[in-house]
Amino acid sequence: MPKKMNFAIAVLCSMSVESTFGAGADSYPKVTKYQLAFENKNTTDEQMNAALEDYKEVSVFCRDVHNLYEKNSKRAESWRLGIGLSGGVLGVTGAILAAAGTGGIAGGVAAGLAGVASTTLGNAKDGPLDTSFYSSQRALIAKSITTSAVKIESSNSAIEIHKTTLALAALCSTPAPA
Repeated sequence: MPKKMNFAIAVLCSMSVESTFGAGADSYPKVTKYQLAFENKNTTDEQMNAALEDYKEVSVFCRDVHNLYEKNSKRAESWRLGIGLSGGVLGVTGAILAAAGTGGIAGGVAAGLAGVASTTLGNAKDGPLDTSFYSSQRALIAKSITTSAVKIESSNSAIEIHKTTLALAALCSTPAPA
């Protein structure tokens, strides 16, 4: 295969991986309001309010991460559809060119690219085009947000709220950029 063709395939593959993963959420929450209120020996109510502010910041961050996983899942589905459609068109084109006896390398190149698309889709369940990873992470984060909200509702102290907030923050990781 010509070097330009190899380069084009490599660029297309890297573009699909990069756009599938995308970037993470804007910034990880700092969760410092409660700590500052505690260190400054603020009143119990002020510490509770600070802990709730930290929780609010973390829950908004987790919702953003949840949405990121959903967006990546939809994007992976779109890429799989596009690769499959392209492979089908290239396969048919290669077959038509070969049947017409046009000669040259166009039919072989089209058939080869159809094979690459087929191989890519065959391995999609293990890579960045797999939607099950994104779906399971999205479900885990949604459940964690709900569970933490119930815990916060029944918490009687700022330290309990703070611990729940830290646990939720630890669960809301973002996918690594490609």
